[in-house]
Amino acid sequence: MLKKLVHLFSQAEDHPGAPAPPQAPETLSFLPVGEKPPTTPENLPPEDPSASLPQPDAPAPVSPGSPVAEEKPEAQGGGRYVYARYISVRDSLICFKSVDGLYFGQARTHFTHVQPDLRIGEYAWFQTGDPERGVFWHKMRNPASLPRESQSFKQHYQVGDRLILPIIGKTETSIKVALGPTLFSFVERNSLPAGIGYADLNVNDIWQFELREMSDNEEGKLRVTLHPLARYDDDSAIFPATLEDLRIPQTTLDRIRADGSRRAALERAMNAPLSTAALKQFIERKYQQQKDENLLLLWQNCFGLIMDIDLGIRDGNGVQLKAYVQKNNGRDSFFLPQIAEADSSHEMERYVFIDNWDAVTGRLAELALEENWDFANERKGKRYILAQYLRYTFYKAKLDDLLYEERNGAIFNTGLVDASYDDIYCYLKRNTKAKDPLKRRWVIGFFACRGKGSEGKLLNRLFGSFPEAPSYIRRDQLENIYFDTGRDLVCDYEHIIRDNLKRLPMEFIASTFDNDSHLKKMIHERYPFKEIKKYIVENKPMVGRLETALEHAVETSKKSCRWNYRRAIPIYYPRTNSISLLLPLNLCGEKDTADAALVIEKLKNGNYQGQTILTLDMAYQNARQICRLNNEWLTPDTIVQSENQEQEEEEETENA
Repeated sequence: MLKKLVHLFSQAEDHPGAPAPPQAPETLSFLPVGEKPPTTPENLPPEDPSASLPQPDAPAPVSPGSPVAEEKPEAQGGGRYVYARYISVRDSLICFKSVDGLYFGQARTHFTHVQPDLRIGEYAWFQTGDPERGVFWHKMRNPASLPRESQSFKQHYQVGDRLILPIIGKTETSIKVALGPTLFSFVERNSLPAGIGYADLNVNDIWQFELREMSDNEEGKLRVTLHPLARYDDDSAIFPATLEDLRIPQTTLDRIRADGSRRAALERAMNAPLSTAALKQFIERKYQQQKDENLLLLWQNCFGLIMDIDLGIRDGNGVQLKAYVQKNNGRDSFFLPQIAEADSSHEMERYVFIDNWDAVTGRLAELALEENWDFANERKGKRYILAQYLRYTFYKAKLDDLLYEERNGAIFNTGLVDASYDDIYCYLKRNTKAKDPLKRRWVIGFFACRGKGSEGKLLNRLFGSFPEAPSYIRRDQLENIYFDTGRDLVCDYEHIIRDNLKRLPMEFIASTFDNDSHLKKMIHERYPFKEIKKYIVENKPMVGRLETALEHAVETSKKSCRWNYRRAIPIYYPRTNSISLLLPLNLCGEKDTADAALVIEKLKNGNYQGQTILTLDMAYQNARQICRLNNEWLTPDTIVQSENQEQEEEEETENA
């Protein structure tokens, strides 16, 4: 199946009270100011969204004193055009923030074929969707329609509004200001207010303007009068000055109270009983501290901005706890959906600014012992597996105090070796790049083996001791990496079917219900997966048939592991900082192949609990973290990366 073009998150499926996702939003392309959009291929339909963070009980109000116009309904057929900054990149996802700080969004990096020179810190025009159902970045029309842009502008703005806009041209008598991708206006030099000199207004500057007049001329074209107010500091819109207005829903407090160990850890850190006031004060203190140290991490889903605040405490498994603070698109206020374990796949981006993952993984792969870092359906050289491996390795090194710092940098052991089996270290140097909006602490300097080459010799001079590679299996856990087929294995099939049905091959689902004509039609006509899932999980006999089919596959897997113990593969779960086992599941009937993997956990009584199911690419990523694999059923040469891999990488351990 073709890769989908837009990465969208929605709360609708797992949280019934959340807004439903829009139907088939258009996709994103990059459009530099002043240029016409290039021809692009026809859109592909978006993939079925997946849940991220819970939504609040009610939308947050818009602050009347906002420096931009108050929220108005989006235009039918398309929302307002916003000028946005490219603020971060993560594998095939790029993240944007509108200059007014009200809109945040994501899209796939392969849109950079439209504007390949777009880099972090640079700007482009986008069009929003309906904020009540999530904000989406739309593909610009070809050719761009001035009437459509004019209509959108008139619908969303009114005289007196304050707009944040870029200057895209300047002559001796006037400046040219962009109102949209191709819509613009002029401000005459002789009309500038007192206190603003003509030399202060320059191309590529972003200014705040007041909309003084708006009308149509005799030809029916939009005519506006703009009054410049002040140059706009875009960085100030990324992080608010304070979280004093943070809303903490009652459901969030209830979840914390229901987890005794988490509540106890929070109360010790706050030095006070759990309450809304105490928790707000504690989060505000941590927020200000990390803002001052440039350690705040932000990322987005289609509903808005999520800030990840490290609370400086750990749960019973030694995993750091974070406050995930969210602001919905088009709103000013923040709310606290949850306090949860650290998202290990994001932790490296908290400290390290990386604007070109291809270059980073290319340097590391060239030095390391040869290995295939691409799944079978990926572009060779993308090295998605290696990028994820490096992220999780950094996370574990930081968790286990194996990140060694000196005055101007730090090192950690990558766990990889060169052709002589010497350890490869990653040297992080101080970040001096002005284009990093988050002003993170480090950038990747180089990879080197101790004492080898000029860079390895430099490491030997800078560091007196070198960290070991992160260890995932303790000596007292060695027996856990062997699957004792003589013990009982009980699986939570209901969880697998209801929560992770999309991880099962569609061929397996279709063959299980080969006499169901309606399901066949839904699959053949590519109905949204959410509708297929609803049709199955709301039918008890169908759920029962799937359970029976899965039970048969699990029993067959147990027999194969009894024949060859190496078919059970240990994996690392970052979110619980623990080791589990993978069992191969042959679901589609092809001889001696696996279509998915079952995650099982050894219990204290010696029996096993089947926790969840993973696609093969998810399984390989988790298993490769421990060591290089030499296994017949789990190899990247034959694994096709699933379309929802990036979407589920934060979810893959949550249910286990």
